[in-house]
Amino acid sequence: MILKMLMLLVFVQSSLVDSCNVRPKGTCEDKWTLEKMIPFVSRNNNTIKWTYDNLNIWDGKQKWSEIVKIGPTKWRIIIEKNMIDGINYLGIYLTYSEENELEKNWFCRTNTTIKLINQTGQKLNITKADTAIHNHIVRSWGWNQFYKWDDLIKNGYMKDYSIVSEIEMSFKYYNFSKNILNSTDIILKVNDTEFHTNKAILRKKSEYFNDLFANENNQQTIIEINNVEIAEFRYFFASFYPLFDGVNEESYEYLSKFAEKYKIPVLQADCEQFWLERFEVSLENADRVNDPDLLDQFITSLDTIQKIRVIQTSQFYPKLRESTRTMIENRVMELNTNTANQLGINFEAFCL
Repeated sequence: MILKMLMLLVFVQSSLVDSCNVRPKGTCEDKWTLEKMIPFVSRNNNTIKWTYDNLNIWDGKQKWSEIVKIGPTKWRIIIEKNMIDGINYLGIYLTYSEENELEKNWFCRTNTTIKLINQTGQKLNITKADTAIHNHIVRSWGWNQFYKWDDLIKNGYMKDYSIVSEIEMSFKYYNFSKNILNSTDIILKVNDTEFHTNKAILRKKSEYFNDLFANENNQQTIIEINNVEIAEFRYFFASFYPLFDGVNEESYEYLSKFAEKYKIPVLQADCEQFWLERFEVSLENADRVNDPDLLDQFITSLDTIQKIRVIQTSQFYPKLRESTRTMIENRVMELNTNTANQLGINFEAFCL
């Protein structure tokens, strides 16, 4: 089973790198192009090929290739031996090797194909491909069950206790900490961290920024944003670019707030869809067992009219029990009454 492996890596001492017993094969053409108005570097059709020797002597540590520099980026191939459910597997990963730990506002989106080369020519190379996003937290991507270890020699992928791995990759590298060749025109200063970007990109996604920059006389070059968690904002900021890994349990709450504050319809829709899928399962289960206490708990958690409208327009809503739908409608009345009371309006009299 293919498993995408994302892990946080620490930098290793040179002694660990020396113990890898690797020798480079193949070359990478060092050509890269900068695209104006968007601070990224684009590279296509790059190949990194390495041979790992002496695998009959395994000290239990990951084996790292030397650093391969492609344009402004640095990469390594990592292999390891994993025991999963009593079976040993070869794991292979591509990792971004950024030496400056203070550099945190970079992202790299890769389209990567990892190959395990057959050294007998009697079988096809083992090839697996996917798209991944690397950043200062998640540097590595690959498979921890790339191939069964015991089958490496039997099927010709290990010869004289060495294997050959090859990675073909295309990538786009973004660094928002810098104004690359004057390609940006606005800085979002979040606490003390700067995000160099373009007004055009912000305006395209955000109604808030579109209104802010609509006035041609607005000559702002820095916008300060305070009192937010930098890690949360960094993940939110990635949604303006093709660097976004989607809404998840950890990010849903703060992405919803950012999407509402900066009026980003696409992100708001993504958050609503994530919430709906998560809530739908819970509500349907409670409805199926007809548990009044559980239903009351879920329906009470509907704290906005907007959430209830999402539920009421969903495909599963007509399938709910009539009693459950009545509870949801009563929740609408309750929220409307609370809002009216805050405004000093007699909602019940108004409805009459």
